[in-house]
Amino acid sequence: MMISVQEALNQSAPKRMLKIEKQADGRYRIEMNFSSLAIIQECLRKANYRLLNKYVNEADSDAQVFGKAIHKGLEHWYMLPEENRQLTDTELGMVDSLLGGRELESVYPTALDSIREFIKAAEPIRFLGDDDKRSIANGIKILKAYFKHYAEDGLEVLRDSKGEPYIERQVEGKLYEDDKMIIIFHGQIDLILRNKITGQVSYSDHKTTAALGKEFYNRINPNHQYTGYVWAGNTFLGVESNSFMVNGIQVAKTKSEFARQFTTIDEDMLNEMKLAYVEASYRLIRAIESGNFSMTSPNACSSYGGCPYLDICQSHANLRQTIIENKYKS
Repeated sequence: MMISVQEALNQSAPKRMLKIEKQADGRYRIEMNFSSLAIIQECLRKANYRLLNKYVNEADSDAQVFGKAIHKGLEHWYMLPEENRQLTDTELGMVDSLLGGRELESVYPTALDSIREFIKAAEPIRFLGDDDKRSIANGIKILKAYFKHYAEDGLEVLRDSKGEPYIERQVEGKLYEDDKMIIIFHGQIDLILRNKITGQVSYSDHKTTAALGKEFYNRINPNHQYTGYVWAGNTFLGVESNSFMVNGIQVAKTKSEFARQFTTIDEDMLNEMKLAYVEASYRLIRAIESGNFSMTSPNACSSYGGCPYLDICQSHANLRQTIIENKYKS
């Protein structure tokens, strides 16, 4: 059964970001994920608007919805036995029926079900035309090419002692503590994969990107997000591995290319990651106590399509509260 766009949007719970409170002992307790860290490092004023005041009125972008849908399809795919990962000729002929919203009964788990999971997650962008690189039709084309490319890659989802797969696992625990604050790290590990041939276990993340070039690889190492996931997984899940695999998937209309980058997380990288959380937390505390949230410009104002609060900062200081009231509190 096809669901409406609004129903699809309602299925997505708000992402847990930052929580900060002052305890009875006078110390700050700060619960922070990587997305919050990145915003604090980027611009304190944006952190004030987004994390402390929670001024949010925009839905996920088309790119975000598309990327999450690809994640869903591949998470299902890596749960399949290797012999079921290729689409048969019969199943290839059934893809158009799924795209048209027709429900097809699944006799046993196959790659066709992975396509189904992608389509369900991509429902909010069904309005995009087939000529758009993030259309559902193009997503299916990318997944079909991926299935063919990696059908025999030897990777499977790691399972815990109860047989539960390590997919979208929430991790949380104490990262740092002193006489001023306690930092609680939290996040969601996409999946943990195991190579059936070598036994190598790797924390993993599927990353959709417009280009698989130098800039893409430079964002992998160093990367506090991936380092944090390895630290948290080792510490709180008990999965001992210092390997992280970024599974690059190019989103384009004319070609389907894929690339994988493995990074070994060492002690220096772990220390750098922890230092980043500590320094960002102290910056935020100073801003809260002083009431001064400095603005970073111009790069933070224009990166990734532009800051959602740019219109506030572009206005005269006397008008900013009026804009906030009209845009976020009406």
